Amino acid sequence: MPKVEKLSNTRKRTLKAHWNEYKDINVFIKLFTKAQESDFLSGRSGRWQGCSFDWLMKSSNMIKVLEGNYDNKQEQQRKFEFRGAKSTFNSFRQRTYDFKDLEKSF
Repeated sequence: MPKVEKLSNTRKRTLKAHWNEYKDINVFIKLFTKAQESDFLSGRSGRWQGCSFDWLMKSSNMIKVLEGNYDNKQEQQRKFEFRGAKSTFNSFRQRTYDFKDLEKSF
């Protein structure tokens, strides 16, 4: 993200409006941390390089970043990854027993 060189009156008004809305410095810390860690927003993915201070301060973008819409996808996929047997037919949890073994148990 490009370095902010000057806080214009417009930027000051935007910051003040967000401060009045959230009243917590941790929200801003979280916002800039998420932007820095995001491969997409930081430009590390090579797909987009439009993230700037003004883009982050736009209300709709700020909400999306805080909600995790731009978090790295690999991390999100690992959270929901199923560790059991996988079928090419569906993504339902597969049984872990053999049918013959099940019949023997009855």
